[in-house]
Amino acid sequence: MDNLIQITGDDIASLNDADLRNLIGLLCEAEYSLAGLSTSGITYGGHQDASDGGLDVVIESDVAPQNSYISCPSVGIQVKKPKMPRAAILKEMKPNGRLRDVIKSLITKEGAYLIISSGDSTTDSTLQSRKAAMLEALKGEADKDKLFIDFYDRSRVASWVRNHPALILWVRNKIGKPFSGWQPYGNWANSPNGVEDEYLFDDNLRLHDGTSSKSDNSSVIEGLNHLREKLSHPHSSVRLTGLSGVGKTRLAQALFDERIGTHALNQANVLYTDISDSPTPEPIQFTEQLIARGDNATLIVDNCSKELHDKLTLICKRPESKLSLMTVEYDVREHLPEETYVFRLEPSSDELISNLIEQRYPHIGQVNARSIANFSGGNARIAIAIANTVGKSENISELKQEALFERLFHQRNHPNEELMTSAYALSLVYSFDGEDIDPNKSELSILGSFFNKTANELYRAVTILKERDLVQSRSKWRAVLPHAIANRLAIKAISQIPKSPLTNKFLTCGSERLLKSFSRRLGYLHDCETAKNIVDEWLEPEGWIGKHVTNLNPLGLEILKNIAPVSPQKTLALFEHAAHSDNGYKFTSREHKHSRDFTKLIRLIAYDRMLFQRCSELLCKYAITEKPGENNNSIRDLFKSLFYIYLSGTHAIAEERSNIIRSLLVSSNENEQTLGVELLSAALESGHFSSHYEFSFGAHSRDFGYQPKTNKDVFLWFEHYINLCIEFSEPGMAISTEVRKCLASQLRSLWINAGVNTLLIEAAKKINASAPWPQGWSASQSIRRFDLKGFDEEKTSQFIEFENALRPKTLIEHARIFLYPRRGNYVDFFDFDTNEDASLDEVKSYDASTKRVSKFIENIGNQIGYDETVFTELLPELLCSNLNTVGFLAEGLAQSTNSPDKVWQKLYKSYIELPKDKRHISFLIGFLGGYRLSSPTFFDEALDQMVSDEELGEWFPTFQIAFPLDEKGLTRLYLALDVNKADIFQYKQLAWGGAHENINDANLLDLLEKVNSKENGNIVCLEILHMRIFSNKEEKREHPKALLSFARKVLSQYSFVKNTHDHIGDYRLSEVAKACLNDEPDNYIIAIFDNIVNAFKDYWRNSYEFEKFFSVLAKLQPELFLNKFMNEDGIVTSYTLTSARRQSPLAFLDDSVITEWLKGDLENRWPALTQSAPLSKTKENSEKHEWRPFVLWIIENINEYDKLFEDMWLSLWPTSWSGSRADIVAKRAYLFDDLFNHSNSEVANFAKKYALQIQKEIAKEREREARDNKREHETFE
Repeated sequence: MDNLIQITGDDIASLNDADLRNLIGLLCEAEYSLAGLSTSGITYGGHQDASDGGLDVVIESDVAPQNSYISCPSVGIQVKKPKMPRAAILKEMKPNGRLRDVIKSLITKEGAYLIISSGDSTTDSTLQSRKAAMLEALKGEADKDKLFIDFYDRSRVASWVRNHPALILWVRNKIGKPFSGWQPYGNWANSPNGVEDEYLFDDNLRLHDGTSSKSDNSSVIEGLNHLREKLSHPHSSVRLTGLSGVGKTRLAQALFDERIGTHALNQANVLYTDISDSPTPEPIQFTEQLIARGDNATLIVDNCSKELHDKLTLICKRPESKLSLMTVEYDVREHLPEETYVFRLEPSSDELISNLIEQRYPHIGQVNARSIANFSGGNARIAIAIANTVGKSENISELKQEALFERLFHQRNHPNEELMTSAYALSLVYSFDGEDIDPNKSELSILGSFFNKTANELYRAVTILKERDLVQSRSKWRAVLPHAIANRLAIKAISQIPKSPLTNKFLTCGSERLLKSFSRRLGYLHDCETAKNIVDEWLEPEGWIGKHVTNLNPLGLEILKNIAPVSPQKTLALFEHAAHSDNGYKFTSREHKHSRDFTKLIRLIAYDRMLFQRCSELLCKYAITEKPGENNNSIRDLFKSLFYIYLSGTHAIAEERSNIIRSLLVSSNENEQTLGVELLSAALESGHFSSHYEFSFGAHSRDFGYQPKTNKDVFLWFEHYINLCIEFSEPGMAISTEVRKCLASQLRSLWINAGVNTLLIEAAKKINASAPWPQGWSASQSIRRFDLKGFDEEKTSQFIEFENALRPKTLIEHARIFLYPRRGNYVDFFDFDTNEDASLDEVKSYDASTKRVSKFIENIGNQIGYDETVFTELLPELLCSNLNTVGFLAEGLAQSTNSPDKVWQKLYKSYIELPKDKRHISFLIGFLGGYRLSSPTFFDEALDQMVSDEELGEWFPTFQIAFPLDEKGLTRLYLALDVNKADIFQYKQLAWGGAHENINDANLLDLLEKVNSKENGNIVCLEILHMRIFSNKEEKREHPKALLSFARKVLSQYSFVKNTHDHIGDYRLSEVAKACLNDEPDNYIIAIFDNIVNAFKDYWRNSYEFEKFFSVLAKLQPELFLNKFMNEDGIVTSYTLTSARRQSPLAFLDDSVITEWLKGDLENRWPALTQSAPLSKTKENSEKHEWRPFVLWIIENINEYDKLFEDMWLSLWPTSWSGSRADIVAKRAYLFDDLFNHSNSEVANFAKKYALQIQKEIAKEREREARDNKREHETFE
């Protein structure tokens, strides 16, 4: 990789005296900051506290940073630009023949004394002579050995600087070799007094973390410290957003200011750029370089597009990265990476803006400052621009808004109506191409046509407006900013153009980009009646957007999203019209291509409580078409977000939201009922709030939705929803069980977080009184186990009352505790009343606890067996549960009866009466297990009958494999395969839990032969073989030859064709192959290769699906691998070998094997090989590449080199990659250099030719990457 971020000793030598001294001081501060130590003890030249006595930098601290260039807490540094030979050193240290007092002081402190000379570039011997001179100067001093001395030449200083990338920028800027657009810590916000300007803030300024409910109350200092904490960790990614002009850049600068807040970030390790400055290198390339260098730094990218942010985040998240990232932008779009923390800076208060103006412009006075603040709307940039126009003794307090706007626009210049008219035209769109002035098709010419302006005239206007800081630029793109100005101008512009000509022009101009930009501008003009009329017309069912809403193209969708904020009601009405049309069910389906975008818009419209019910009804339609548990862009999750107490994005009150929930709970549609319970669960959520949904909507002023302001508000919210749970928990309610589960799942969180314990006690009493609530009891036990110890006396008393209200009292209540799913293992929650006789060690032992609780559950099952009424009532529930606890109940039941046949028939009868989708066989398995040893005759007869049973036959393999397999069990499995009632994939269970361990090799092979004879049987066999091979390896048992032969046979029958049902994993295939394919090729092994070749001829599969397997084939059967893949179809099959995501299998072939294979038919074999195989590899214990030996052997044994060198050149270029392709190739480009001195001059000439060509291509690739990145990222939209 070309090292773009570099500093040399010659660069250090180019610094002047003052800059050199400052650099050393900054380096010392950087070392301390990096170690998290205070820099207050460091003084240096130009510093107001700088020491006298002949030292340029002095450090007096309590401790030195470890593993740094600073070796002691007390250090004195002499910085010199000229060379420092022996005589100069002696003169410096001993002027007038006497050692300086400051050096004597350092001796007494056991400190260090350094001389730094940028004029010196020393060899090792010269360096030693410099140090010897320093020691000579100390001769005769007592305790001189306690002083550490060292000499730094310019190269050592350069090495020091390279540890701090921000100081590389600092040095380059000082010597006139800057990176264009990149800056170290400095006055990024262009404050009048530079970095010394105080950062102004007040209690009203807010910095919101949009993912946290608590952040709404964060002052800017709290938010600043939170930002610092995030950025202090490598790999972190932060997005700082806020309107243009509210002070985002100034806040970014404040992150590194030690005067504000706590734990300021390291100034020496920050790199800043503004995309508007067209930085070179561009940010992606620059970031790649920082990571390649191993730099620890914070990267700040201002005016950064969402797309660039996404790419930089991916780069900074790489394992090898030590970077943290913060991007700054006035707009936040959706779909930021999940790892991104988004902060939003709100506009400043009028008071803060007034203070800012008074501080910067003392002549303006308090009254004028307040008028400016009031007009600015919290926007510091607007306020400063107006303040710049106010002269001494001028009073603007009586000026109206329009007059202040004109003053802002014209600033200190004479009013210019032509310029204002041009600004009207430019503000019609969000951004425009400011460089193209083609009179017929440029964006400037289209915009100018509305006001009879030419492209040239607008171009000149843009230049003037940019000088006035009313237009910003990114690459060729321009935008009128801040938004407050642009929107005001746009409203005036639209009011001066008839609606039809305005819209027709944009619709017919031929520029989709410009039309989209116009729609985005409209999206900020919800207060403009003309803009609303345009949008309403477009959104009519027969309007330009409305008539296509069910099948919008990407442009139409983008425009709809842009204009929806202008007319939320019209947007909602359009969605409702489409939903109620003949094909409305398709429109409101999750399967609709735009369902995700539409539902996000509806969620944003639901912010208005007056529209909440209509929005919810639409979202219900979408949500019920989605399967519960869908995690990919879930519409149910989006809908649920509207029901949280915090970060809901709606101002609908609890009653309005609960009306939606109630309507779903009373529905006769089971899917709607389930959705209602999910929404109820969201309303009961009381902790860990976060949201990745959008809250901003055009230019509407919005917050995060309703949020309780007092504890009473919180109490009332949860009281409302807990009462709803009580209402729908009545046994007569169809949804009772699910509502009970729902509340139970939230009980612990509510008890700990919500402060509603009294409500929960009452709920427990009421719900348990109407019918036992086992789920509530389970929840209470989790509180007891994890939280009770931390309760005070009052909470403990409340909990005991709560627990007693839920405690199971009857046999049925005890049993039901173990019939319902819960979080965690049952042992965690139900070790109650079972440890009275247990020792302390037994209580602590998890195994002992498990046995104890299992016995307790078995005892309940036993009691059930003796109570026919209880047994009959519980039986359907027992047969519908798949929890492992059910098995213990069943075993206990088995112990209670001497008539297993009779009980089994009752179980069977109840089982087949249940709906198929409710049945579970766990209880049946447990019951049989209770008789396996005590009544083997019954056990065997029951399983014998089951093999061909119409109802249980399909589950027979699961029943049989649940128990240790004996000869009878194997016989039944053989018979079951003949009867063929069970799905073949049930036999996979032989692979799990060591089920195959009880079967000897001969019997296992017989069984597998029978399984293999069935359709898809070989997939099942491979699964079982994989686990058998793994088990043998773990137990260090030798694999039987017959087993390995059978494994080869099964592999030979495996289909590699796409869409084969239930493919076994690549890992399992490779493990089986490792065990059985290391013999001489037989018919089975040859068949495996033939199957692969046939499957891949039509590119039906991607080779990355079988990477591990292919690699094993290459390692174990290299000659066969080459013969099969490098045959006459080599070009076809090479596709599979070069498309692997990680590494081609050919990389695993030993070079000596390849060379021997080539010798068999060199002329015909090498061309296919060199276009398929990796031709270079990294050296051992190194990142450097080298040509593979077989490549060098080919060079020595052929006479025509054109194709070979072409393949060698192409092999250095990746066909798929992440990051910079140019950087990847640059790491390999030197490979041709290794052949420059080849004994064959033709080879050497080819190498030189391609070495030159690859450097040219790398340069072109870099230019292309930079050009593409600029084009993609230096935009406003």
